[in-house]
Amino acid sequence: MLRAQVRPIILRDPAFPQASIAPPPFPPRRTTFERLWSHEGGEAILDGLQPAEDRVVAAFADGGLVALSGATGQPLWQTTVAGPLVRSPVMAGDVVVVASAEQLMGVGLEDGQLLWRQPLREPLSTPLSAYGLEIGFALGGNQWRILAGDDGRLLAEGQLPCVASSAPGFDADLIVFGCEDGRVVAVRRATNQPAWDRATAARVRTRPLLNGNRIFVGNDYGEFYSLKRRSGHREYRAHAAQDLVTAPVLVGRTVLVGGLDNVLYAFRARNGHLLWRGDASSRLVSGPAIGPRGIVLGPPLAPVVTAIDPRDGLRLGTIDLGGDRVSAAAPVQAGSVLVTVTRPLAGGAARLEGWAVKFEVIPDAPLGVGILAGPAESVVRSD
Repeated sequence: MLRAQVRPIILRDPAFPQASIAPPPFPPRRTTFERLWSHEGGEAILDGLQPAEDRVVAAFADGGLVALSGATGQPLWQTTVAGPLVRSPVMAGDVVVVASAEQLMGVGLEDGQLLWRQPLREPLSTPLSAYGLEIGFALGGNQWRILAGDDGRLLAEGQLPCVASSAPGFDADLIVFGCEDGRVVAVRRATNQPAWDRATAARVRTRPLLNGNRIFVGNDYGEFYSLKRRSGHREYRAHAAQDLVTAPVLVGRTVLVGGLDNVLYAFRARNGHLLWRGDASSRLVSGPAIGPRGIVLGPPLAPVVTAIDPRDGLRLGTIDLGGDRVSAAAPVQAGSVLVTVTRPLAGGAARLEGWAVKFEVIPDAPLGVGILAGPAESVVRSD
């Protein structure tokens, strides 16, 4: 078995030279990776692998789809739909939903059979989002739709007062979009009418994260917002260095969001304090893989895949892809196995690999601080 190079690193970021930062309450620790399997895929793999229990589904621009066993990497099924595909796939229950320029298609997770097609009157203008068994998206700039994932039937539709620039965040009550003009717009699903809209300083490309009474978004000025669910009023505004572009991800009490500066930012959910930031080695286009012991970053074109402890930003270990390969899509967790995607640096077919991830405490090692602790002054409270 190939064992990946392990480089536990404990750093203090020079961009935040606070004189006194208390040591973290967590012991020194690291993650090691052991490769279990490898599968050669096709070219032009789409970012957005879809994990489902013990399997993972990959989609390719030419219309190819493959489902692999997370434990062994063996193909469970392969199929081809009408391509080229233009958006990353999403999972709605037991259905994988993919999109071409002319239609949406639902494919059964169990056997790869085409279950339904839904023609598109206009091109998609946002990525697809899933909530339970439903699919949400915008097309033609300001037209929004929600479809049933099991059969593709239309459940709700309406018009936005702006041009959508983000995939929607939605649940049974609200559907929320970020807009090109910097607004965040919420629609009440019971009435299909706007519930509120809230202005920010720049375009919002991050898919809104709906969590309890809060909605989290980021914009192109590097501003991270917590909005009140009922009214859209700003609870706080925090700051990153550059444009925030990945969908916020909640891990415990921490919200993670990625920027165009190749940095993953960690904000405390309740007050927006910047806890740490981590170098992703390449431009982030999607969020990290969430595992039982931490998060794993491997954005497209990154030369390494990196495991980070979300509690304090400690870099736990890396998979060094070598000088001739780079990451081709964000990694995902399929059951207990981490699945990564790489391709040759010069271009070519993708390779999917499954890794066993082992977390361990390092005995008798000195305590250190995480990658970053940030200043509370970066937060602006509500108006």
